[in-house]
Amino acid sequence: MSDRDFIKNLTRDLEPRAPLASPRVPFLGWLLGTSMFLAVALFLHKLRVDVIQIVERVSFNLEYLASFTVALLAAAGALQLRVPGAKAPLKALGFAVCLWLGSIVFHSYSIHPGPLSFEWRAALDCGAWIMAWGLPPGIALWFFVKKGATTEPRLALGLVAVAYAAMAAGFLTFGCGNDELMHLLLGHTMPVIPLVVAGWLAGRRLLRW
Repeated sequence: MSDRDFIKNLTRDLEPRAPLASPRVPFLGWLLGTSMFLAVALFLHKLRVDVIQIVERVSFNLEYLASFTVALLAAAGALQLRVPGAKAPLKALGFAVCLWLGSIVFHSYSIHPGPLSFEWRAALDCGAWIMAWGLPPGIALWFFVKKGATTEPRLALGLVAVAYAAMAAGFLTFGCGNDELMHLLLGHTMPVIPLVVAGWLAGRRLLRW
């Protein structure tokens, strides 16, 4: 019998001492706090010089809105998994990730139709910014998830990683003026992969209850 089935059988006839709070409250609290924190971080990083012009482009708006959609779906899914046996909206999240990647390609080619030189250092700098400044919101979301009793700790912590990395990447689009395709793919989206792997591996330890 798997751990998940064992927990379901063990808790089937039990009545909770106190109801688990709706995920809506921690979700909205996390969203507000994360937005304020990353806005300050972006201000310290400085805005891109063409921010007034770039926000008028449809492709740019699609890019950051898609990244925010990924972040919100991942955060909502992680909080939903606090309830034993709950399911995360993985199909919707997968579609949002594809939309995010597609919007990046569309935006880059609408800005620069031809190939541009790729700078590894600039991509690494953006990736480091996402990991560093996104970490406090990630810890906050982990704290909210830990208050529950998830039966999917690996998936829950993986979604936490996706949420905070995508949220930080969305804010970084207003500070990074490099719209080259490889830079956006490697510097803005690739940090999600090692973070998700780390979250998946550490899920059982960090979300133990």
